[in-house]
Amino acid sequence: MLANDSKFGTGPENFAINGVGDVAYSASLTGSTTSNGAIYRNGTLIAQKGGPSSLAGRNYANIGTSSRLDVNDAGHLLFAVTLSGDPASDLALVKDGVVYVR
Repeated sequence: MLANDSKFGTGPENFAINGVGDVAYSASLTGSTTSNGAIYRNGTLIAQKGGPSSLAGRNYANIGTSSRLDVNDAGHLLFAVTLSGDPASDLALVKDGVVYVR
């Protein structure tokens, strides 16, 4: 099931499908440019541009259709994002909603 506010065809949306049928995808969203990108797994919002990351005070600064992501057969989701704040530590990998590597 896709999110109601997703706009596909506006860019090179990325997606991943694992061997047990889980689907993860990035999508452009309608609305403000400060929150117009998101990552979903099986139709559930996982992360949204402008929303909080698992690091206190660091929001997701750049999530969009070109966000790289993957989901394995155990259902673990990994994606690359840019975080708000210090540019020296703004690139991150997020695993299952937790910043995994910066």
